[in-house]
Amino acid sequence: MKKILIILLSVFSFAAFAKALETHDTLNSSKHKTIPDSIQHRISLIEKNSQDIIKRLEKIEQTENNSIEIIVSLTSVIVALVLLIITAKNNARTRRILQIQIDEQKAVNRAQLRPILHAYRTGWKEKTGLILINYGQGPAAVNDIYFEKNGEKAKTISDLIDLKAIDKDIWWDDKWSFTQNEYFLHPQQRESLYMLTKERLMEKFQKTEEESEKIINQVRKLRKDIKLVIKYSSLIDYDNLDNEQEYVYEMALDLKKKETSG
Repeated sequence: MKKILIILLSVFSFAAFAKALETHDTLNSSKHKTIPDSIQHRISLIEKNSQDIIKRLEKIEQTENNSIEIIVSLTSVIVALVLLIITAKNNARTRRILQIQIDEQKAVNRAQLRPILHAYRTGWKEKTGLILINYGQGPAAVNDIYFEKNGEKAKTISDLIDLKAIDKDIWWDDKWSFTQNEYFLHPQQRESLYMLTKERLMEKFQKTEEESEKIINQVRKLRKDIKLVIKYSSLIDYDNLDNEQEYVYEMALDLKKKETSG
């Protein structure tokens, strides 16, 4: 821009100087005594016009600079907005991925902490009993345990199998009764819901070996229509009653063909 300004100023100055010389020659040839415009006056006009041109050019240059600054500023704003939008989308995507990972981890933790309850009968000729165990990795919050036979419910096995009806001299001394509102069964924890042994019958109730085996077989026959019902939940679903689970164990299922099974 400065080179253009210098070239224009030089051309204009040369033209003005030539015009002044032409005027001077004309005045001398006419031999007039009165000169309307002197050379000095012409030079002053040239300087003034040159200054005006310089100011206009500077103004034009300033306008161009301002326009460039405006364009640069607008471009910066647009770039910043684009980056902001891209960042917001990336953050939203990251949050969605993180939430999916959190939900998956919760599902894994829920599965790992879920209790798995199982009951089985134990014993042979020497005893009969029922064992409850938690095979899961998480504790079970037991809300209710009861025995049921033909619609009749009982908290303990002694209410459904009366030992005195078998032998008036004996009674249940090893039985479990659910009387509390809740009970926590920890992983791998076992509970004996009832147990009747030949050794106990012989030592405590002074029964012979034959009498003890007969009593145990009678108990096995009476329990075949009894089922065990357990209502429980995991600690994760502890406050949500809709997620309560029910475990049912029917004692007759494992009898097979032998009376001495468990």
